[in-house]
Amino acid sequence: MSDSRERIDHLTAELDRARGRIAELESEAASLRRCEDDLRESVEKYSLYFSIVNDVIYSYDPDFTLLSVSPNVERLLGYSAEELVGKPFHELGVLDEGDLDRALKDALHVLNGGTIHATVYRFVTRDGRMVFGEVSGTPLLRKGKIEGVISVARDITRRIDLEKSFREEAEKYLAHFPLTSDVLYAVDAQLVLKTVSPSVKHVLNYSPEELIGRSLRDLDMIHPEDVDRAASDTLRMLSGDKMEPSVYRFITSAGEVRYGEVKGIPLMENGSVAGVVAVARDVTGRVMAQEKIRTYQDRLEELVRERTAELIRANESLEKEIGERARTEDALRVSEARYRLLYEGMEDAFVQVGMDGSIQEFNPAYPRMLGYDPEDLHTLTYLDITPSRWHAYEADILRSQTMVRGYSELYEKEYARKDGTIVPIELRTYLVRDAQGQPSAMWAIVRDITGRKKVEMALRESERRFRDLAENTSDLIWETDEQLRFTYMSQKIVDHLGYGPEDRVGRTLLDVIPREDSLRLGPFILSLMEQPRPFQNLEYTALHQDGSVRIREASGVPIYDSEGRHVGYRGVTRDITERRKAEDRLRDSEAKYRFVAEKMSDIVWTMDLNLRTTYVSPSVTTVLGYTPEERMQQEPRDQLTEASYEHATGLLAGEMEREGQEGVDPERMISMEVEYIHKDGSTVWMENVISGIRDEHGTLIGLHGVSRDITDRKRAEEQLLASEKKFAAAFHSSPAPMVITSPEDGTIIDANQACQEWSGYTLAEAAGRTTTEMGFWQGPGKRTAFIHEMMGKGAVDGLEMEYTNRGGEARDVLHSARLIEINGRQCLLSHIQDITEKNRAEKALRQSEERLRGMANNFPGVVFQFYARDNKEMGFYYLSERTINVMGLENDTGDFLDRSLACISPEDLERFRAAVRESIRAESAWDFACRFTKPGGKEVFLRGISQPVRHAHELVFSGVLFDVTQQKLLDEELRRHKDQLEEMVLSRTSELIRTLQMLTDEIEIRKKTEKTLRYREMELKNRSIELEEMNAALKVLLKQRDEDRSTMEMNVLTNMKTFILPHIERLEKAGLEEGQIKSLWMLRGHLEEITSPFTRRISSEFLGLTPAEIQVASLIRDGKSSKEIARILNISINTVHTYRFNIRKKTGVKNNKVNLRSFLKTLE
Repeated sequence: MSDSRERIDHLTAELDRARGRIAELESEAASLRRCEDDLRESVEKYSLYFSIVNDVIYSYDPDFTLLSVSPNVERLLGYSAEELVGKPFHELGVLDEGDLDRALKDALHVLNGGTIHATVYRFVTRDGRMVFGEVSGTPLLRKGKIEGVISVARDITRRIDLEKSFREEAEKYLAHFPLTSDVLYAVDAQLVLKTVSPSVKHVLNYSPEELIGRSLRDLDMIHPEDVDRAASDTLRMLSGDKMEPSVYRFITSAGEVRYGEVKGIPLMENGSVAGVVAVARDVTGRVMAQEKIRTYQDRLEELVRERTAELIRANESLEKEIGERARTEDALRVSEARYRLLYEGMEDAFVQVGMDGSIQEFNPAYPRMLGYDPEDLHTLTYLDITPSRWHAYEADILRSQTMVRGYSELYEKEYARKDGTIVPIELRTYLVRDAQGQPSAMWAIVRDITGRKKVEMALRESERRFRDLAENTSDLIWETDEQLRFTYMSQKIVDHLGYGPEDRVGRTLLDVIPREDSLRLGPFILSLMEQPRPFQNLEYTALHQDGSVRIREASGVPIYDSEGRHVGYRGVTRDITERRKAEDRLRDSEAKYRFVAEKMSDIVWTMDLNLRTTYVSPSVTTVLGYTPEERMQQEPRDQLTEASYEHATGLLAGEMEREGQEGVDPERMISMEVEYIHKDGSTVWMENVISGIRDEHGTLIGLHGVSRDITDRKRAEEQLLASEKKFAAAFHSSPAPMVITSPEDGTIIDANQACQEWSGYTLAEAAGRTTTEMGFWQGPGKRTAFIHEMMGKGAVDGLEMEYTNRGGEARDVLHSARLIEINGRQCLLSHIQDITEKNRAEKALRQSEERLRGMANNFPGVVFQFYARDNKEMGFYYLSERTINVMGLENDTGDFLDRSLACISPEDLERFRAAVRESIRAESAWDFACRFTKPGGKEVFLRGISQPVRHAHELVFSGVLFDVTQQKLLDEELRRHKDQLEEMVLSRTSELIRTLQMLTDEIEIRKKTEKTLRYREMELKNRSIELEEMNAALKVLLKQRDEDRSTMEMNVLTNMKTFILPHIERLEKAGLEEGQIKSLWMLRGHLEEITSPFTRRISSEFLGLTPAEIQVASLIRDGKSSKEIARILNISINTVHTYRFNIRKKTGVKNNKVNLRSFLKTLE
């Protein structure tokens, strides 16, 4: 009984615990339902945020793989979010290659805990356009760890384009002026320079910055004599008058003087004169040309005087020349005999005919060529032996060439031999004139070219065979030069591409194939030119004339000339389009079957009852990385994670226990989700639907299953949990101001950091206040209209309005809004885009366009913009108003091209078209001059200069066109004077040739004189040798005399020391008076000087010293001062100083820092 009660109590306790567990589970279920509701609300808010904001919000993990991308990415880049998610962003090709490394470094910086703000990158859209994005990013945290990065990208392409357009428009017209020598400048009412075009650097070598802001009167670049006139003219224009063209002298920074022709007009602003706009044209060439004409005229007169004097001298020497002529004629006869031998032995024929055509003279080769006897030829004319079909041809050559300039060009014709056969020849005819200068005969060297003609005929026959082969083969045959320009192309080009050979000859392969193939094949083509070699099967595409794409395959070999130089390539090209289409169809067919067999997403498998895999479909490789063979070798424990293995085997064991029980359906299927192990070590969640395999008796013999990858679904469930955090992070990290308000009264609920910074109010200051109170709306009526439109449409996009921030500054904004639900409450999510700077830039751009357009219309030439599109369309975007003055045409851009072409001279029109085509092809600058007839009939010379800029599908040439008629007339006048001068020089040249002969005779006389002088030179040389021998003898005599003098001096000194000095010493000891003692000292000093080695040395080394200077030098050496020397020698101190100066000068001691006594002591 007690056991039963205990059993009941135990069961009661278990029931209470079960009830408590049920209550806990119900509470957890309710909590889960609330979480799901919150999650759906968060997803809806997140989606609304993505739809309202123009910015692209995206996130990526530490491997740079994109985790999420807002749908706006399709509007920005042309890619859907599904195409980008799951792929590393640096491998997608959406970032410009030049910004990729910087973007990766910034991404690593954020992954390491940093942030990026308003960083600009270049993005590439699906259609190849480049857009600019401003990106901000912050780390994405999960449980305190950085799981990735969330970023916001804003499209700022419009802002960049506006900034670029503003810069370009500001320089639009000034960009034309560096192309010319004209300088555009503007000064204000105080004569201060405000604007100078960059062409001033080219003309005067001053930069605009060196001149702007300086007064016109203070400019060093205007010649001092022209400054007052220039200032006066400018002041006159400031009073409202127009200025006629005036020429001033300008000085470049290097000091060079240049001439400028200046024309200006008043610059009006608000109805009054605000300054002056002027154009200075460099007319230095014109002024210098006029100066040159005057110089040439002066020089011409001087040359005439010089040549007249030379003629007088030449006439005086003419008589001497007559005497020399006889000797010259003798020499000519010798020379004639020598040339006669050459004339008769030459292989080519020589013939001379009279002016009536009669054959007068010929060498032996001439009758040998024609088969005539020499006597017979003298009875014929050259027309008798020339077939009649050549008569008119040769007569025209003799008339237009030989009779005009004295000789003809080399030409070919035929002779008829005596036997009637024809011989082809080539010759050049020379005219012979008599003493009076009248034509008297003609002679020629005649060459038989029969052999050469046979070779040429054989060559033509060979070319004909080659052409027949080329035109009848199915392949295209071609040849190029060394630059790979086509020089020949067979007619098969018509069958292949619909074009004629003339459309390809002169162009390279890169010129006629699509740009993609040009970029791909460019390096290979360049290598063929640098290193000639054969090539085969070069594949490329080409456009047929009907627009279809053809696939081509070319092979070629290099061609070399007779000297081994590379001169081009020869090869064949075949059309392989149909072959490629057949290969593509085959690959498509194979791909379809491969898709069915190998691309099935689900895995089909079977197992026996020992759980060994007996079959698995090929899709196991795609899903799990194993081949079917590898899979069938694995045990179930190796296929699943440990937890999934225990779950799967337990579930299968339970089903095996139910097998055979009554009421159990044998056709039942079970489903289970387990985690498989991928071959790379990762795991894959799969949903398995399993059924039994039975034999004919219904006995279970195996298992059949279909496994489906549900990894993405699992990950989506995890991502849904994080979506609320993403929405909050995206809202608060967005660089665009965003605010959440109540739709009823505009009460501010939340605002991101960007909104707080933009408005000047913190969230604490703004929360709870209405947008009307904070001055967002200009009156309550506007907010009411806004809410009414919001409720009617459900959304508002890009409403432009004005907002005053905390600082009182009015800002222009675009306001977009969506209704969202937060915690069951309807709220208004607003996105604000500040467009103040954009509006200001557009206003400044319009003002700049108006100002620069006025400047262009005042330019003396025509400023234009010409476009040439890739589809061959051409026309004008802009023409200044000066077209009516310069060209006589209205500046209507519609048909201006046709009207202007009709006025160009027919002789220049084709050259003009060719120059334009070449500039478009090479995308290079264009400079052309032509004759132009205005509608009124006046012909002028126009010169145009332009520079191209490549845009997407067109070239835009910006340039100027100006009238150069006056310059052309000056050039023609200069050329005419030059021709006159050359004619006069030529007329004098013949006279100088005669003078040359006189100089030759004089040279002979000088040679004889030089021979006489050389003889005299030999005599002088012999005389010089004799003098050298006499000098040697004199040196010996002088040396002997010096030795004798030295000996005599030594004897004198010895006697003085022996016989005189001892007596003086005795006298000094005797009692003498003071005057006698001084005289005795002086005598002793003089004797010591005579006997001193110092005196001998200084007198011998410095011969210019006087005895008094030697005496003073001796006392200085002994240490006497100037006063002591003056007292001893009884002279003044100034005289001593003069002696000191002379001693220094004569001994070379000029440096006062050198002690004179120390120098003199070195001479002891």
